Amino acid sequence: MTAQILYFPSNGLAYKPEPDEIPITHRQAQEIRKQADWVSKRFGGDGRNQLITKHIFNKIRVIFCVQVIEDIPRSHFNEVLNLIEQVDLEILEFSHTIEEFKKLFAEKILRNNDPWTPAVQVKWFKKLAKELPERPDWKALSIEIEHYECDSYFTKQLDKLKSKSEAKS
Repeated sequence: MTAQILYFPSNGLAYKPEPDEIPITHRQAQEIRKQADWVSKRFGGDGRNQLITKHIFNKIRVIFCVQVIEDIPRSHFNEVLNLIEQVDLEILEFSHTIEEFKKLFAEKILRNNDPWTPAVQVKWFKKLAKELPERPDWKALSIEIEHYECDSYFTKQLDKLKSKSEAKS
């Protein structure tokens, strides 16, 4: 039992089945469906009737030149599972990219570089030991904390320099 690999410029490599190849078993077809459904659910769909599953099955039919999944040759069952795994990895990468875009959108567009109020509040109590005003101007408080932190940093640096020069004397 041999198979020929043909090159199609638009699709890359495609499988050309030999007529005498034995198709996958019912159990193998179920495993393929199960894996494709799992990938689809992971992407956010709810199973076989979802867009991702349909496109996975379409990709399999095109690559293996079959009308239905059950016609895939048994000898290529593992290739099909590897293909589904590759699609899953692509979906994972895509999902991570989308999450990064959501995070950037929230930080840069929605937050618009406004101070993060929980952090300002914590720093306000820790550094300045003051009560927050009833209606805080968060931008002004953030700036005041920054000035305090800068002043503290430079004061510490000056103290270090003074102690070094006193130690030398």
